[in-house]
Order: sequence, then structure tokens, then C-alpha cells
Amino acid sequence: LLLTVAESKPPVDAGSSALARDAAEAATLAEAARIARGADRGALDRALVAAVARLRDRAAQAADRSAANAREATPETTRATAVSLLATCVVALGALVALCVGSTREARRLDAALPPGAPGEGFATRAARLSGKRQHAVAVQAILAGERVELARSLAAQQSVEEQLRTEVRENRERIEKLEVAQMMDELTGVLNFRYFLLRLDEALEEFVADGRQFCLLALDLDDFKGINDGYGHHVGDTALKEFAAVLRRAVRREDVVFRKSGDEFYVLMPGAAPEHGEALAERLLAAVEGHEVVHDLGGESYRLRLATSIGVLHCGEVDRGLLNGLGRDQLLSETYGFADAALFKAKFSGKGCARVYRTGLTVSAVNPKERPPEFDQLQRELRAKYPLLPDEMKDEFNAHIAACRTMLAPRRPTASSR
Repeated sequence: LLLTVAESKPPVDAGSSALARDAAEAATLAEAARIARGADRGALDRALVAAVARLRDRAAQAADRSAANAREATPETTRATAVSLLATCVVALGALVALCVGSTREARRLDAALPPGAPGEGFATRAARLSGKRQHAVAVQAILAGERVELARSLAAQQSVEEQLRTEVRENRERIEKLEVAQMMDELTGVLNFRYFLLRLDEALEEFVADGRQFCLLALDLDDFKGINDGYGHHVGDTALKEFAAVLRRAVRREDVVFRKSGDEFYVLMPGAAPEHGEALAERLLAAVEGHEVVHDLGGESYRLRLATSIGVLHCGEVDRGLLNGLGRDQLLSETYGFADAALFKAKFSGKGCARVYRTGLTVSAVNPKERPPEFDQLQRELRAKYPLLPDEMKDEFNAHIAACRTMLAPRRPTASSR
């Protein structure tokens, strides 16, 4: 309607000019509506409000003109004025309708965007509550971020503590291993001690029972060791034990293991050895120890003495099968090295300086005491007590005299075939 009115050609007067301006205003509003249809809805609303304000002003001006023209109105001017007023009202009504429609749409959009509220609660209250929730969410996120930072610090500290604990555990394990090795070694002689001997003997017995892997066990001690301690002192006896252990280590096979039980009692475990291997090693050890000279020079004292040993040989095949299957671990170990001790006692009672092989059924009590040679230890102690400080040139003569007496009075040493 506005465009039609604008395109018509009424007489050129004040009413026609106002109508033309209203048509131009309507065209401007239509163009603004077209542009704002895909853009910001608020821009259209602001344009409509401005247009309504301008139309309101024009309507007031038109009323003033109508009142002025009423006095000198003509039919033509009256008709133009009426048309202008009508157009102004139509434009104003359209703007109001568009403004109401836009407000309704904006209200629906806000209602959908805001959280539900109580009946009668306005948009401002609901928007404030939504803003409060957002601020609360931001505060909660800040708290969570702080907790994550603190958790990261705790994890880093825990990792540092765990690394320190792993280092301490590794160091403690190394110290324990060193202590275990030290506990397995005999402090005086440097060979393995009796505790470790029991572990190795237990392994050898288990392998013999399970797989039939044979072994030999040699029991040794120094002849007349008590006389050495009594005649020369325990410090000389310690030197003799060290030399005796060194001779044994040099003479045994690479796979053989030397142990010290206590005092001058030693064992040699021979894994995988047949009976002839044990007897051959016993003969080799006798030859290596017999006559080995020990020199002790310390603190102005100088002593020379010669070593001798007796050996008992046990082969695992001589151990009664009933004992292997019927005895407990500790008792079986005690019985096993006890058999080697019985053979050693037999060697002692056979004149010392020899080796004897264990046969099934032999016990220490079964060894014949009558085979024991005359007591030379007492004679040696008495002579040394009588002459405690012999000159060096007389010590060899003294030891040779004792050895000659022992050889002359001792029973004849049996051969390997007679054992």
C-alpha cells in the first residue's frame, strides 16, 4: 500500500511531500528488514524503534499542519492530508507489529537458552542464576586444577622415594651377598666352612639319589696337631693350618671343593668321582703333605716343622640305601660324613700318614684300638717341654729323631691292594 501510494502522482503540495517521505521511510524499513533477516536481530529491532520514533514525530507535525490547514482547507488538500495520515498510521502499525513479533521470537530464544525457572520468574533472575552456575563451575575447575597439580607433585615425590628405596634395596642385597660369601668362608684358612659343606653335601646326596650321580668324600686332619699347638703355641698351629689348606687347594682337581670343619679337620668333596678317583686323590694328597715344611718367623721367633696327614675315603656307593631312603636330612648328612670320619680313624689307628677306604658297615667303634701305634705324642710333648728353646741347628735333628722313632715302631703301612 505504501509503495502504491508512493508511486502515485498526487498534486505537489505539503501533503504530497509528506506522503513521499513516508513511502521512502517504508522502503528504508523494508530494505533494513531484508538485510537483517540473516544478520543480527537486534539491529532490526533498533531500526524499527528509530523508525517508529520518527513516524511519531511526523504524525505530530502532520497534526499541526492539519490544524493549520483546516482553516483554509480545500477538498484536494483535505484528501491528501487524510491519505498521508492513513499512510503514517499504517507504517506505524506495521513497525509495531514487526517489533512485537521480533520481541516474541527473542523471548522464546532466551527461554530456550536459559535454565527453567519458577513460575513468574523473569529472564533476568534466570540469567543471573545461570551466570552463578558458570562462576561456580569456573571455581570448581580451578580447585580441580589445583588438586591435579598437587597430585602431580605427590606422584613425583613418590617416584623419588621409590627410586631411593630401589637403590637401598640393591645396596642391601649386595651387602647381604657379601656377608653370605663371608659366612661361607673360613676366616683363618680361606677355604669354605662347615656350614657351606653341609649344603654342598646335601646337594650331592640329592643328585645321587635322584640321578645316580656319584661322588667321593675325603676326611683329613693333621697328624700330631695337638703336639704342634702344645709345643710351639697356637700361633704356630694357625700357620700350620694355613699351609695345610693351601697344599690341599693346590693338589685337588678343579671341580673338587675343600672345606674346614674345625681345628685341623678338613673335608674334600669330589663331585662326579668314581671310587678310584677318590683313592688316587688321597694318595696325591699324602705325597703333597708328607714332609711339607712350615716356617714360622714372627716377633723374633723362628720355628720349622714338617706336616703329615691321615685320610679317610668314602664313596657314595658304600652308603646303605636304607639310610638314604629312611633318614631325615640332618641325620643323613651326619651319618654320611661320619662314614668318612670312621675311615679316617681307621687310618689313624693304622699308623697315621696313610689313607683308608670306608666299607659298608664300618663304624668308629668298630675300628680296632690294638692297631693303634705306640703313643708318640706324649713323648714329643715331654721332649719339647724339657727343651722348649732348641737352637735352629738342633730342631731338624730333633724332628728327625722323632720321625725315626715313629717309623721304627709303627706298624707296616698297608698297600692299596690290601685296603
